[in-house]
Amino acid sequence: MVREIARKYALQNAVLHGGVADPRAVLGKILAEDAALRWRAREIIPEVEAVVREVNALPSEAQRAQLKALAPELLEPKEAKATELPPLPGAEDGNVVLRLAPYPSGPLHIGNARAFLLNDEYAKRYRGRLILAFDDTIGSEEKPILPEAYDQIRDGLQWAGIDVHEVVYKSDRIPLHYEWAEAIIGTGKAYVCECSAEKLQRLRREMKACEHRLQEADHTFAMWRAMLDGQYREGEAVLRLKTDLAHPNPAFRDRVLFRIAER
Repeated sequence: MVREIARKYALQNAVLHGGVADPRAVLGKILAEDAALRWRAREIIPEVEAVVREVNALPSEAQRAQLKALAPELLEPKEAKATELPPLPGAEDGNVVLRLAPYPSGPLHIGNARAFLLNDEYAKRYRGRLILAFDDTIGSEEKPILPEAYDQIRDGLQWAGIDVHEVVYKSDRIPLHYEWAEAIIGTGKAYVCECSAEKLQRLRREMKACEHRLQEADHTFAMWRAMLDGQYREGEAVLRLKTDLAHPNPAFRDRVLFRIAER
């Protein structure tokens, strides 16, 4: 079976490349067609190379004729389909603002670069603005903020051809975030929670509220002020947003808005 698959792809590769097939390209095609062979890749390499030598020894006319007899569908070049991003619902030309929010712990990587490229494409498509907002308000002992990462991220964006129109730092906007936190507390839609991680996990599984969720806004304000004044230590209290306790994803049930970081 390996020999038959190898022969058709060797013939195709030879026809496409002036009569000379590349064994590496042929092997890649074989493994793509039959994933079960990936575990035997080293084992089948000699057989693939032998088939490629046989095919490369044939005249070009014979290669094409044999490919037509063995796998005629491989003679037909596949048409490349034009693809484009789907439109953004409600987006208006010249009135779109997008945001990149990297955590400055190192340079860009494939994961966030992909998302950043998508945002850049939409910004260019709608003649909009792209904001680079460094999410630098909190880190962890395992993943601290690295000062050199700010320039590394900017350099990575420039290298990728991503056009940034404005740079902001979340750490510069802490007072504004505090204002919004207090506005939300005033509506009764946020509360300070002192629950341990173990208790919170249990309540989330049971889709139940803790006792702090029921407290009045005035009491929440007092606890919030205590958080800001240093009366709580890291891990002792957080400000939570009231969301759907029955949300399918437990992580979205009463998510944390603010936590204390002693760094």
